Amino acid sequence: MPGAARKRKQRTAAGPAAGTPADPLDVPSGREIVERLLEVRRVAGAAGQKLSLEAMAGGIGCNVGHLGRVVSGKAKASADFRRKAWQWIQLREMRADDADVGRVAETTVTRRVARLCAYCQVERCMGMLVSETSAGKTTALAAYAQSNPAAVYVHGGNRTNSALRMIDAIWRRAGFRQPASRHGRKGLADKWDDVVRAFSAAGGAGVTARIVLVDDAHSLSFSAIEALRELHDETGVGIVLAGTTRLEERLTLAGDVNQMYEQVRARVMMTLALGRPAAADVEAVARAWAPPKARFTAAALRWLTDLSAGLGALRLVKAHVRTACRLGGRHKVDVAREAIDEAHLAAAHELLHRRRSSLTGGA
Repeated sequence: MPGAARKRKQRTAAGPAAGTPADPLDVPSGREIVERLLEVRRVAGAAGQKLSLEAMAGGIGCNVGHLGRVVSGKAKASADFRRKAWQWIQLREMRADDADVGRVAETTVTRRVARLCAYCQVERCMGMLVSETSAGKTTALAAYAQSNPAAVYVHGGNRTNSALRMIDAIWRRAGFRQPASRHGRKGLADKWDDVVRAFSAAGGAGVTARIVLVDDAHSLSFSAIEALRELHDETGVGIVLAGTTRLEERLTLAGDVNQMYEQVRARVMMTLALGRPAAADVEAVARAWAPPKARFTAAALRWLTDLSAGLGALRLVKAHVRTACRLGGRHKVDVAREAIDEAHLAAAHELLHRRRSSLTGGA
């Protein structure tokens, strides 16, 4: 066989078979990338969501004119463009699947947080929930709020980092309504009166047993936390302040050097501190974010448990399981015939690491 023909045959044999999904660890060809981009637009259009080239270019991180030329076949897709576009396609597909796999796993964390919230709601007192990052407190608080119509979930941050913004956020999250919709134009005093009246009216003769769950409270200013304390005093609404260990440090006697939080400390009747996730919790999260028929080897579960000991904890477990279940090519998992093992998770880890490196510009 001539040398050139032999080389062509070898290249053909080494490549993926026709119709085989591209390996996520290997960026597809420019033609495949264009086909996938056009498919993304068609799917979005069929769902009634117009996806413009401008929006696609913004997500990919490229010039809209260049994207138009590549899609129309007037320009060749560079290696950098293919890498960025492939990452955007994969991330978009993962977000599209959120509605199907967004189950909340029942763990010891969700049960303990539910008991804390129920206690503060029934006793109409203040409580505190602290943990390291990604220990599951946000998911547990959101799950309690979703299952309890009397609960109001508010996320701490720049949009709630003042007394006025915190009261306004509680108003909106509680679903209160007002004739003429003038609440947004009012100052702090008037908005405060609106919230107090709304909480009081909801209970008829008294004040309803409602509860306000404030996540990431460690990032709140003193004025925002004091507003929550005053709201509790005036309405009797239960309040749970949740955050990292920095929250506990601020509110303790040793950390409160200026005695600013003395009144808040006096009202915190119950404190729950969460540690690192237990092995049973890691397994519950892994199974919740995998297909119903998926199985895990014992070694894979140990791999995930070790992973959860670092920064990111349960979020990392969820991300690795979801990515492993979407791998293609030689890493594809057939959940009906095989269990997810360490090799699948290691491949997912490599892919996630590449995505992070490409976004941060480093290794």
